[in-house]
Amino acid sequence: MENQNDTEENHEKESNENRITKSDTVSKVLIGFVWAFIGIVIAGILGFFALMGAAWGRPLRVKGKQVHAELQKGNSWTRGEMPDITGLDTATRDA
Repeated sequence: MENQNDTEENHEKESNENRITKSDTVSKVLIGFVWAFIGIVIAGILGFFALMGAAWGRPLRVKGKQVHAELQKGNSWTRGEMPDITGLDTATRDA
């Protein structure tokens, strides 16, 4: 009789340990999903703020309206006079 009680107790302990292991695994998976979701949200927010300023400088405005340059093929924009640097000191020129 004592041997049977020991067997039942061992079986009950194994069953309880198995439940603990399963619930522990489920909780770890759920925690993983929560952290993955938090990571995705943070990445989305950072991406949004990174793309918010995806322009170079402030827009050119004339009488309150933005003015855009017309797109043209070629390199004609490189022709013309070079900037006059005679009024600048050496340190400013090197910068």
